[in-house]
Amino acid sequence: MSHKHQTVLNAFQYYVSTRPEEKTLMVPNGTEYEEINFQDLDLIINKYANYWNKQLENENLEKGNMIGYLSQSGPEYLYNIMALWKLGFKILFLSPRNSEPALIHLLEETKSCILIYDPQFSKTSKNVQSEIKSQYSQTFNIFQQPNSLKNEKIEHSAPNLKLNDDPEQIIGIVHSSGSTSFPKLVPISNRYLLVTDLKDKFDSILLSTAPLFHVYGLITIIRAILCPISVYAFPIVSGSIPLVNEVLNSLKQSNANVLYILSTTLEQIYKDHPDEINTLLKLKSIVFAGAPLAPNVGEQLFRSGVKLYNTYGTSEVGILMWNNPSSPDIPWNAMKFVIPESDIKWIERNDFIEGAKELVIKKESSNLASIKGNMENGDYRIGDLFLETPKGSGNYILLCRVDDTIVHATGEKTNPIPIEDTNSIMKV
Repeated sequence: MSHKHQTVLNAFQYYVSTRPEEKTLMVPNGTEYEEINFQDLDLIINKYANYWNKQLENENLEKGNMIGYLSQSGPEYLYNIMALWKLGFKILFLSPRNSEPALIHLLEETKSCILIYDPQFSKTSKNVQSEIKSQYSQTFNIFQQPNSLKNEKIEHSAPNLKLNDDPEQIIGIVHSSGSTSFPKLVPISNRYLLVTDLKDKFDSILLSTAPLFHVYGLITIIRAILCPISVYAFPIVSGSIPLVNEVLNSLKQSNANVLYILSTTLEQIYKDHPDEINTLLKLKSIVFAGAPLAPNVGEQLFRSGVKLYNTYGTSEVGILMWNNPSSPDIPWNAMKFVIPESDIKWIERNDFIEGAKELVIKKESSNLASIKGNMENGDYRIGDLFLETPKGSGNYILLCRVDDTIVHATGEKTNPIPIEDTNSIMKV
C-alpha cells in the first residue's frame, strides 16, 4: 500500500489533527471560491454525520449496513459520503444516469436498506421505493438529502465514530457495465482507495470535473485530500454538469495549475474555444480519462506544448497506467504502468493485430477491487487490447475492446447484446 495509513478515515483524521489549518478544498460560493482547511472540513462532515445520525435513528441500522446514495456530484456529495462513513455505513454509489430498473436491481442486489437522494431525483426515488416494496415485500425507506447544512444549528462535534482499521474492509460499492443488461457491482475497500498515488501532488491546486459517483472522480478526490500538499477545487457550475465555459471560468477563478477532466470536455475546449489553448498551456498538467482522446485533438494539443497525461483504469482495477512521454519517439498517448509489472500478465492476441496483447491483472494485485477474478486461477481479464509502442519500450497504446462492449465518448460503457436481444423479439 502506497499510503502509510490503513483506512481512508484514519488517514483523514490524522491530517485533521496534524495539519488543521492547512487548506484542502476550494468550494464554490456564488461566483467565487471559499477555502476550507482540514479542521473546518472535519467540522462540516461531523455536522452532516450528526444530522444523519438523527434522521436514521429509528431505522434499526447497524454498522456495516449498505446505504444507496443517488445525487449529482459536488461538495455536498463529499460531505454526505464522508459523514456516512464516519457513522460506520457502507455506500452504494449510484450514477444518476441509471434507469429505474437498474437502480432497483443495484439496491436489491446489495441489500441496501436505505436510499438517500438529491431533491431533483425525488420522483425516481419514490418510484424505486414503491417498486422495491411491491416486488420484494421488504421495508425500504428513502430520505431526501438537505440542500445545505451551512446555516443549520446542528452539533458539529465528532459523533460516536465507528472506525475500522482493516484495509480490506468493504466501505462502498461502485458499478460498471456488466455482462447483462444491468450494471455490474464492484465492491471497493480502504486499500483500493489508498493504493494509487496522484500524478501531481506537490504544490498543486487541482480542479476536477470527474463526478464522484464514478471511480475516476472518487479516487481523485480521496487521494487529493489525503495528499495534503495539494488542494482540490470543485468547478463552479450553474446546473448539474460542468459546461465548457464553466470549466474555463473555474480554472481562472481557482488559479488551478492541474486539471482533471473527461476527454469529451477537453475535445470541446479544443474545437469550440481555440483561443483558450493559452489557458491550457499555463497548466502544469491536464489529466484526462474516460474514453480515449480523439487522436487529432491529442496530437495538436501535444504539439502545441500542452502537458497531457493520459490515464487508464477501470472500476475493477482502479488506475493502472499514466503516460509519460520521455522522448520524441514515444507517442503522446502511449502509457506506462504505475503498478508493479509483477501484478500483470499478457495474453498474445495476434488474431486481432500483430503484436496486440490482452491485459490481465493478477489476483494478488493491490489494485484489484474486492471482486472474484474472471479466470480459473482467480486473475482478472480486463478485455482491453494494447500494443507496445515502440516495441521494447514499456509504453503501451490502448487499441480496442476484445468484446462487443461499446465505450461512449463520456467513458460510459454499454453491452449491446441485451439491447439486440430485446430488439430481435419486438414485433415491428
